[in-house]
Amino acid sequence: MSNKNLHPLVNKITSLLTEKNIDFQLTIHEVEALTSEDACKIRGDCSLSEGVKALILRCKKTKKSEAFFVQVCVPGDKKFNAKKLKKVLQISDIRFASSDELLKITDDVKPGGVPPVSNVFFGIPLYADKSVFDNDRVVFNCGDRKASLYMKAIDYKNFFTPNIVDISD
Repeated sequence: MSNKNLHPLVNKITSLLTEKNIDFQLTIHEVEALTSEDACKIRGDCSLSEGVKALILRCKKTKKSEAFFVQVCVPGDKKFNAKKLKKVLQISDIRFASSDELLKITDDVKPGGVPPVSNVFFGIPLYADKSVFDNDRVVFNCGDRKASLYMKAIDYKNFFTPNIVDISD
């Protein structure tokens, strides 16, 4: 399968990484990876903890304040803890972005294909749980549920510069 059948974001991400001389590997698979567990089985060469779940959340400081969006990332074998995130962001209200909100923010990337690169490509803050960096590499869907990107965890951290926080269980 060629990249031309994938979401355009795949080429945008890989082109930027190539331009910046950041080492990565892009793998295209025939089957869509919808969950971290599915992705790990499909990829076959990585652990669940190396996989990065990338979630877009709608937040509000108070019930009456204006909503804003953030992206949070946790390892595939963990869950994000809303209570911890509320404390970190000093917010009172949080929920997952709706499908419509997600598609608008990501320029039509399907749920499950959203990469953990929101600060560079979607213009929203990026938060990564500190345990994302417990492994030497990270693996994530790269804008399409059929495209997996592998890179060194330190390169991901240094290039995408997420806010590193404690937000997982």
